Amino acid sequence: MIIENCTTLLDFYSCEHFEFICFQSYFQLQQLKQIHAKPAIGWTSWYYYYTNISEKIIQDNLDAFINNNVPIEIFQIDDGWQKAVGDWLNFNDKFPNGLKNIVEKIKEKNIKAGLWLAPFACEQNSFIVKEKPHWILKDDKGKFLKIGFNPAWSYWFYALDFYLDEVRDYLKKVFHTILIEWNFDLVKLDFLYGTALIARNGKSRGQIMYEAMQFLRECVDDKMILGCGVPLLPANGTTEYCRIGPDIHLSWDFKLLKWARARERPSTLNAIHNTINRRHLSGKWFWNDPDVFILRKNKTTLSFEEKYSLLLANLLFGHLLFTSDNISEYDAKTLVLYKSIFPLMSIQDVQVNYSNEFYIINFRINDKYYLVLINTSDSAKMYKLPNNLFFDNVSQELVKGDKNIEIKKHTSKCLLTVGYSPFAIAGTSGHFFSGTEIENIFLTGNKVELEWTKGILNPVKVFVKVPESIFTYKKKFLRYI
Repeated sequence: MIIENCTTLLDFYSCEHFEFICFQSYFQLQQLKQIHAKPAIGWTSWYYYYTNISEKIIQDNLDAFINNNVPIEIFQIDDGWQKAVGDWLNFNDKFPNGLKNIVEKIKEKNIKAGLWLAPFACEQNSFIVKEKPHWILKDDKGKFLKIGFNPAWSYWFYALDFYLDEVRDYLKKVFHTILIEWNFDLVKLDFLYGTALIARNGKSRGQIMYEAMQFLRECVDDKMILGCGVPLLPANGTTEYCRIGPDIHLSWDFKLLKWARARERPSTLNAIHNTINRRHLSGKWFWNDPDVFILRKNKTTLSFEEKYSLLLANLLFGHLLFTSDNISEYDAKTLVLYKSIFPLMSIQDVQVNYSNEFYIINFRINDKYYLVLINTSDSAKMYKLPNNLFFDNVSQELVKGDKNIEIKKHTSKCLLTVGYSPFAIAGTSGHFFSGTEIENIFLTGNKVELEWTKGILNPVKVFVKVPESIFTYKKKFLRYI
């Protein structure tokens, strides 16, 4: 019997091998297309200003990057510019001149301009609720289908039915205006799950989500999409970047929602877990957006150790590195730390071991090897270092191995493996990943020449380990260059 018009609901792949080989084989079978975008560092307004943005705030933050000579690649305006969620062609009073002039100023600095919107959502105060209620999905009682609650908007917000021709025509006009007339390069599309909350038209929720993402890809054409609030599988092949975990929180965890067992709650802890454990998708389905990191000292209760752990996880496994900080407020030390993430480094040969809220991560960058320890638990952990010599990039000190060290709660360490060879780079101070500032080392007799990596922003101090016999006195130490 021949069955026509078959639909594959689930397609399983089973593999028993080393983890990276299993994922490599899985992705090869999918015959994935190359992602035309690249990993990027940028800024978004959300986690500092939330909806309280204005033309002046946006301009001031753009100026901060220019004045500090920080070459970010994407500058994204988040929620707060529109008249209401759903009213994407109308600006609120804080943007009396619209966005076109702002985009021109961003692009003048060779930075790509991004804009947030939620194309399948509308809030109570939108023109859609007032004038186009038939655009809104209804529940089984005929009432507007609620997809979320936000007191910063007009409380409940609702889902649009993108299968309606009127809705599709409206959204095509919205995207044409944003991407062609205003000339944005990227759109962050949020709350996309809403249009697929109920099955309809003889289609499953999964099929609806897939078709909705195909529709958005068609609307955006060759500009870039940052997907958010979307199941990951339909974002494969339709987005350049995609959020792969929950929102961070301005504290380690959202205790009230944790107590209520809210799995998708805003949480820095959960964001770190998702960033590490969904690392395999990045560069295959899309580039992973782990959500922002925070370095500022105000408007957050995160300790330095917690902020460092978040930044470390993002640098290791995220490929859209955003902050929302106003970097003009950084003190000198914080600005140096921020600049140390430039340029992004390619992480290779990753091995991750996890047990009891403790990560042990080994990787390399070019010819340099690193050991990362991340303690996400609420108590200190003891770890016995391998028998080796390491450089701690925070304390800028050598650490001898073959001994137990304490990793306090919510704390991480990133250690460069120095080794016991007679001559070695024993550490550097310019980049987050110590040693990566040096592209090549040339030794000629007693002369050492260094070839620097392009794109390093900070001054670099280099620590060199040399044989004891070089010195006339009997003392083994580090020498500054």
